[in-house]
Amino acid sequence: MGGGPRLDISSGTDLALLCRLIEGRRPVSDRFAPLRQREMFLFNALLMPEVKLDLLEDHGAVIAWRTGEDGSFELIDIVGTRIPWLADILASLRVGASRITVHFAPDHLGWMGTAIPDASGMVLMLRSARDLSPREPFALAPMAEF
Repeated sequence: MGGGPRLDISSGTDLALLCRLIEGRRPVSDRFAPLRQREMFLFNALLMPEVKLDLLEDHGAVIAWRTGEDGSFELIDIVGTRIPWLADILASLRVGASRITVHFAPDHLGWMGTAIPDASGMVLMLRSARDLSPREPFALAPMAEF
């Protein structure tokens, strides 16, 4: 598997590119998504060495992803000025998986998935007026977890 250049956050050039993309990133979802979050993204990239950071040059985006234990494809996060569709991501990375897990609301991916409960037990605390709470499933991308 693999398509575009793989970024290495220990490389000054790759780190500068990644930081630039994080600062100008488009939210991965209109439902719930972090903005910027440079420190958390980089911290989690160090804590999760199995997560690959591949640059999709044609889309101006970095895809954070990993392969699950069962060979499935896990889309962890996307950092860029626009969000490529899932089909374009899979084609660019040359991924052929029978199962795909997206760790954030997929409303910008041109794909509709089925929401399943998060096995990690992480729960987000929200306080808002009842009509402001999200009506559809959402999640915090693992690269923004704290």
